[in-house]
Amino acid sequence: MVTTRFYVNKIATVYGGLGNDKIFVNNASGGSWLEGGLGNDSIEGGAGPDTIFSGYGNDTLKGGAGNDAYVVTFDNFYTDDGEKDTGYDTIVDTGGVDTIYFIRDYKEDGRDDDVGADGKELDPTVKSNDYFAVMPNGIENGVLDSTVFVHRLDIGGTYTVATLVGNSSPNVLTGSDWYDVLDGAGGNDTIYGLEGNDIIYFGEGNDKIDGGAGEDWVYSRKDFNLNKDGVNFENIDLLEYSTAITAIGDNFDNILVGNSFNNKLIGLAGNDVFGSEKDKATGTDKMTGGAGDDLYYVDSTDDEIIEIATTGGNDTIRYAGTIATTTYILPTGVENLVMVSNLIHGVGNNLNNKITGSSAANTIEGGYGDDYLDGGSGIDTFVGGYGDDTYVVDKIDEKIVETEGQGSDWVQSSAVTLDLNNNNWGGSIENARLTGTTSLLNLFGSAVNNQLIGNSGSNLLDGKGGKDTLEGGLGDDIYVVDTITDSLIEVVNSVDATTGKIKAGWIDTIQSSVNFSLEELLNFENITLTGTVAKTATGNTNDNTLIGNDIANTLYGLKGNDILEGGGGVDTLVGGKGNDTYRLTTDGDIINELAGVDEGNDTIEIQTTYSLAAQKNVENLTLIGTLVANATGTDIANKLVGNSAANILTGLDGNDTLVGGEGADTIIGGKGSDSIDLTESAVSKDVVRIGAGESDASVTEADTIAKFAMLYDTLDLVNTKIASNTSSADGIDKGVIESHTITNGIIKFDDADTYVSALSISSTNLPSVLEYLKANIINDATVAFVAGSDTWVFQDNGATDTLVKLLGISTATSVSSGSFSSTAIHIA
Repeated sequence: MVTTRFYVNKIATVYGGLGNDKIFVNNASGGSWLEGGLGNDSIEGGAGPDTIFSGYGNDTLKGGAGNDAYVVTFDNFYTDDGEKDTGYDTIVDTGGVDTIYFIRDYKEDGRDDDVGADGKELDPTVKSNDYFAVMPNGIENGVLDSTVFVHRLDIGGTYTVATLVGNSSPNVLTGSDWYDVLDGAGGNDTIYGLEGNDIIYFGEGNDKIDGGAGEDWVYSRKDFNLNKDGVNFENIDLLEYSTAITAIGDNFDNILVGNSFNNKLIGLAGNDVFGSEKDKATGTDKMTGGAGDDLYYVDSTDDEIIEIATTGGNDTIRYAGTIATTTYILPTGVENLVMVSNLIHGVGNNLNNKITGSSAANTIEGGYGDDYLDGGSGIDTFVGGYGDDTYVVDKIDEKIVETEGQGSDWVQSSAVTLDLNNNNWGGSIENARLTGTTSLLNLFGSAVNNQLIGNSGSNLLDGKGGKDTLEGGLGDDIYVVDTITDSLIEVVNSVDATTGKIKAGWIDTIQSSVNFSLEELLNFENITLTGTVAKTATGNTNDNTLIGNDIANTLYGLKGNDILEGGGGVDTLVGGKGNDTYRLTTDGDIINELAGVDEGNDTIEIQTTYSLAAQKNVENLTLIGTLVANATGTDIANKLVGNSAANILTGLDGNDTLVGGEGADTIIGGKGSDSIDLTESAVSKDVVRIGAGESDASVTEADTIAKFAMLYDTLDLVNTKIASNTSSADGIDKGVIESHTITNGIIKFDDADTYVSALSISSTNLPSVLEYLKANIINDATVAFVAGSDTWVFQDNGATDTLVKLLGISTATSVSSGSFSSTAIHIA
């Protein structure tokens, strides 16, 4: 490899070559720009302020007497074939105020750069193991004055952390706008962190340090006070040194971490943290919190904590000792204790404490305040002491020691049902609360006045005597009431401003052994009466379900679409406004339903035979259950619904809706335009009777039959007579059997038939056909019909019927029904 020598006597710009170059500037004014290039170069500046660039190889850089700048670019440490530089550079200070600039152009992710006095080789691709040697000239006793990180980030690159370590001389170290670790080492150093969350080492000399922007740490080798020893720092970590040292925070939020000696950590104002979960102050330390919500990590009962209660704040100790400790008592002024490990017995003080146990079986003692005691996952023992205490349990066999008269206390759980009569709890706890979202967790009170509060799931709340306050929260809750003095609280639901009804929410039920009304409780929906004494239940404007007990009850629905179920006794049911449903267990129940449109469209549900004759203001009747039973309507429009057994549904007058159900039903429409719905089944054979019981009276309205099953259901015309068309348009008149559209069904007559040959009707023979029909209608037992393309089957049970098929009926011909007997009737 060629060695090139450059000797410059004036200000110049010199670029080295591929070999081991020697560049020397002999110029008193300086100002030269010197680059070594490849090879192991030796570059020496003049007396003036020169700029010297290191290149590839093991370079030696001497700035000369002036204020020189050394530029080291990490990306220069790669050959053309991608190999890393295995050498290292040496910078020899020869006077002046010099600065080293370390420059990185980031093109790869996750690199750490460490620059220090160890003399280790530079390897920018190995994290936390890259160094650049900074060597003072021992003969001239030169000084390295300033070192600066300069970061240039390419798009897509990611910077992690850079480490810069000075030497024993007074250095000036300047970080970047990223996360830097800066250590001046020996000497009276000046260190600037700039932006980023930096770590700056302090204490070898009389250092001046400035953390700059970001959440910065001081790693101190001696006492450090954030108020005077540095600026723009938040946290202190005391390094392992030869003696105990002190860390003092400021009026902001600080983290103060001690070493293994007996340290003093003083937080002053702010929400301060003393130690950490992983790096606790292992010595016998004295920690002073001051104002703010402070957190102490404690590993020994010998640690001293000073908190002045009058300074305010809510302070916490997290105890995680290295050896098992029997008892730890909260120091004066500290409110909270978290038992992390190796602590069996935690004791509070005179404040309102929050003590949380570990996974072990702890004993937690509250002291004199209003304490919150949470045992953790073990089977714990709680001692509340004076004050209004709260016990958090997750197992029913945990033990609570509470003396009567020592405050109004709570037991709380998100995992188990709570019963205040639990023998493990001594019977002296007044109140219970569920948390979380789990349903099917319940609350049971005691004989005293209890307060029970449910969670966001569906809970049952039972006060068990006393003047109780029950608050269900979210979910479909059940309240058990045993006295009218009980107070009920339910989550407010969304109410429609126009109707006054709940638009959305949960359905809550009251089980009451006393008379109960929901009129003032708009967020409740249902009442179930319990006990063996007749009671009264009253609803509100919501859709209520009111259920009686086995005695004669009175149920008032008021407004809303209510369900009233009397129970076993002879009950009085008053629906009020709305579409109400009466569920009867006996036909002896009394229903009071007023007439009028505003009173709604009401329904009776019953398992036995029932007639609406006595309930003129109830429109509908539904048979429930599986018993054979019948339903009869009134002279208004009724809806009768059968059950799964064989029912007889009789509509009587009015335009009725008759729904047969699953059984083999008999549907009797009666007068009016009835709608008949038959269940389509190959097993149940329904019979539909038109005009049954009407004798020869005229049925003038049109009936509609749905779900008529082929070959199974029967249309029974009884005494009904069918006349021919009165209009040539199909479906306009009442006498066109074809408009029934009963395909392959059965039309049944009471009497046997006499089949008459078909009469062909035309415009010329129409008078003679009419005369024939008129002459042969004997005893109202003749039927004239039209059969289209369908097949008709007639079932005859008598001997006097006459069936006449009419041919030739079309839009051009019609037959006047006036020519027939006046008793002829029409059906659609």
